[in-house]
Amino acid sequence: MKNKEAVLQKTLDAIEKHTLFTKGDKVLIAVSGGADSVCLLDILVSIKKELGLKLGIAHLHHGIRGAEADDDAKFVASLAEKYHCRYYEKRVNVAALAEEKKVSLETAGREARYQFFLDLVMEEGYQKIVTAHNQNDVAETVLMRLIRGTGIDGLCGISVKLEDMIVRPLLSISRNEIENYCQEHNLTFCTDRTNAENTFTRNKIRNRLLPVMKEMNPNVIANIANTAVNLKEDAGFLNAYAERLYQTLNNPHPSHKPTLLHIASLEMIGLSIRTRLLVIAAREVMGKEYTMEQKHIYSILDLCGKQSGTQVSLPNGLVVAVKYGWLEFMDSKKEKKSFFGQEAIEISVEKEYTLSEIGKKISFLERQVQKDEKLISDEKTYYFDADMLSGKKLFLRHRRPNDKMVVFPDGKRKTVQRIMIDMKIPRSLRDDIPILTAEEEVIAVLGYRISEKYKAKKTSERVLVVCYESE
Repeated sequence: MKNKEAVLQKTLDAIEKHTLFTKGDKVLIAVSGGADSVCLLDILVSIKKELGLKLGIAHLHHGIRGAEADDDAKFVASLAEKYHCRYYEKRVNVAALAEEKKVSLETAGREARYQFFLDLVMEEGYQKIVTAHNQNDVAETVLMRLIRGTGIDGLCGISVKLEDMIVRPLLSISRNEIENYCQEHNLTFCTDRTNAENTFTRNKIRNRLLPVMKEMNPNVIANIANTAVNLKEDAGFLNAYAERLYQTLNNPHPSHKPTLLHIASLEMIGLSIRTRLLVIAAREVMGKEYTMEQKHIYSILDLCGKQSGTQVSLPNGLVVAVKYGWLEFMDSKKEKKSFFGQEAIEISVEKEYTLSEIGKKISFLERQVQKDEKLISDEKTYYFDADMLSGKKLFLRHRRPNDKMVVFPDGKRKTVQRIMIDMKIPRSLRDDIPILTAEEEVIAVLGYRISEKYKAKKTSERVLVVCYESE
């Protein structure tokens, strides 16, 4: 069997095995102009009628390599014309983007590419994004992660399918097979001279490390890729187990929505599952694509023996802190939202308010005090002296700096922050707790404390009853 037939068959096998396309899919192909993407494009064009695919080509100009990059863009545009495909091109200053985000050129370029592709998906209605990652990319990725430090998940390499949208049908095909396919098919392609430069870690692995490993075993690339496939199966089992376990170890009060893990329970679990639980918690806060290197995992594990308040800052704004026996995961860049999108809302008596952000509802009712009625407030029901509040506008809002409330019978006050600290309220909960005010004066920290100044007394004739309950 000729090489081009073997490559085509391997691609078809991958498409069928992993159900990469559905008949009639509108498919966006990422084409850089290199051998990998040119091979991918030619294969998909050859099978598009059989699968009923509608093809489009996307090319990102990185703003690097000057005239060479311009020539690459022109070349890809000519391929689109040759194959009668819709063509999309975008220019991005990746160097400036890397500086702005404080990431490597490689990372900035990857983020820019995928954002471009996803924008096209939304604007043009594509169902699939296809990239030309191959077997060599898998081996290089595994080695790069191994060098940096990783667990089983990191050693799984590159996924053939990512959320059913991004698909990679060439992962079982080596770069050597791809180049032979191009040669036998008389396909021209662009060569990026920066691939020969050993500035980036991936290039060093490709140009220095792998050639040495091939001397020891010519099949090393295929062996690494096959190992990654086997590890992916093992990782799938471990991840499923960790997901189930996570439900018993995270925040016991999910309506409050902070992401917490119980430290004492974590310390009883093996390291492999423990690290998975940390990743699950991090992704719950930062998004499911969030990744951490091994050093970040260990920096979180080191927190387990620290005192409350100790924290570490991790990439992209993730902060993990020790809070009274729990690990708390927070996004430091996430803006807090006010209730109903307003800084403060004015309360109307005889009305109920649903605070879906925290899973609570609050109702207000003014009435006469019943004979011999005991007006004892708790964390769900508050009794205020309605006459003392007469003429004052009531507001519901989040806490503010320097908020104070009367907590002693003699009128002495404490800051709301001090009250929350004394009551051992985790920091992640504090900004979500509703504060009830009369004008600008705090009269309750709902769920926790009522003002001594405004609470109903034995002499009260009318009361404002505030009920604070879960939805």
